[in-house]
Amino acid sequence: MEVGDAITTAVLYVNQTYVDEMRKTSAFNTANQRYAMQLATEKAKDLLSDEAAHFLEKTHGNIAQYLGPKIEAAVKQCK
Repeated sequence: MEVGDAITTAVLYVNQTYVDEMRKTSAFNTANQRYAMQLATEKAKDLLSDEAAHFLEKTHGNIAQYLGPKIEAAVKQCK
């Protein structure tokens, strides 16, 4: 899966399965925001093809650090 698609899918998935529920109960605080970021990062990494993951590791080193700002940008676009 392409990196952009993996990020968008991960953000939408976490919004639907976690964030929306937290907002309904007014429980979406800073700790839950961090957890949502962790979930989105893990989901995006899971969705990446082996080739894409290898490329990101080779060019950026830490995949999670690369994905973080991209996920934040995708979250803002989804709002």
